Amino acid sequence: MKRNQLFIVGAALMLLVLVAIVVVPNVFKTTPKTTITCLGGQVFLADEGMQQRLLDEYNIEVKYVSSGSFEMKDKDLTGIDCAWPGSAPAAADFVSAHKDIVLKKDTMFRTFNLFFTRKDLGYEDAFIKAGYVYQKDGADFMPMAPIIEAMKAHKTWEEIGVQGVPGFVNIKYSAPESSGGGLQHLFLLCSYLMPGGENGGLPCDAANLGPVLPTLVDNWNFQGGQTGSSPEWFKAWLQNSRSLPLGASSESLFLGYYNQLPADQKKAALDDIVGIYSEWTIGTDHVFIAITPNGVRLLEILQSDPYFAQRAWDAYGMRTAFGGLGAKPGQTDVPWIVAEPLAISEPKQDATQMITCAINPAKCAPK
Repeated sequence: MKRNQLFIVGAALMLLVLVAIVVVPNVFKTTPKTTITCLGGQVFLADEGMQQRLLDEYNIEVKYVSSGSFEMKDKDLTGIDCAWPGSAPAAADFVSAHKDIVLKKDTMFRTFNLFFTRKDLGYEDAFIKAGYVYQKDGADFMPMAPIIEAMKAHKTWEEIGVQGVPGFVNIKYSAPESSGGGLQHLFLLCSYLMPGGENGGLPCDAANLGPVLPTLVDNWNFQGGQTGSSPEWFKAWLQNSRSLPLGASSESLFLGYYNQLPADQKKAALDDIVGIYSEWTIGTDHVFIAITPNGVRLLEILQSDPYFAQRAWDAYGMRTAFGGLGAKPGQTDVPWIVAEPLAISEPKQDATQMITCAINPAKCAPK
């Protein structure tokens, strides 16, 4: 009798083990997935590899709502778990407006500002021949002082000796009222207009900003209507680049576009488009802001799982800003990417506010 009981107990235990082996791996799959929605961050959050990793490893479905960085603080946050503006000043604006609900924030990625031009149309060669661009270690660099002076005087490219490039001397950029990328470009121009900053290296400083503001406002007014989101603006530049010889954007937006191309189209893209760094560029921080526990969970996963840092660099050229994770800058088949460009930091909040109010007075008018 005891032997039979032992056999039955043993068989039952074996059955339980077999059930556990079959069922446990599938429990996660049958658990309802968690949906996490971010405001902004659309370039990275739309990535299929990133979405699949979150679903397979963490049972998370991630969604995003497209928005310009500086529009985020005024958006309806119903159903939103996190905000991901493309600049530190925009993040500071958001946190200031919603400090009671911000649970955690951190800089996730850093990208660098640069200018794009059409190589296939001869624009790059024209800039080099006229002395406005030089090459070093396979990359293109532009001294900014001569270009800024020509823009202030509203001269044409032909008037300053650049043959074969149409229109006025100008660097197009996205709308700084709403786009972090557009405001970053104004910060860059501002740095070269600072007293003693003609050769770069000085961040925008509120104490010296007063005389510079009219030049920045005039430059923005000269642009005409522009798209208010950096990713959409870059797509628009690609379509209209024949008429826009220089467009200001970021490494990450080009690399995001380039790395999504079919293999047989990548060479053509490099033959057509080239990036030009100002001698001192500006770094842009992409700050992740969690406003719900699910937002905090996503932030911590993105920081702790090396896959995401690696994916951010491999696919989008986003340099990781935490923990040394991810690929080293420069590991790309785009030959003109600079591994460690000279870069100024973003200005302090007081200077940012002065520039924002100068280009959009209605935003700062008393209500």
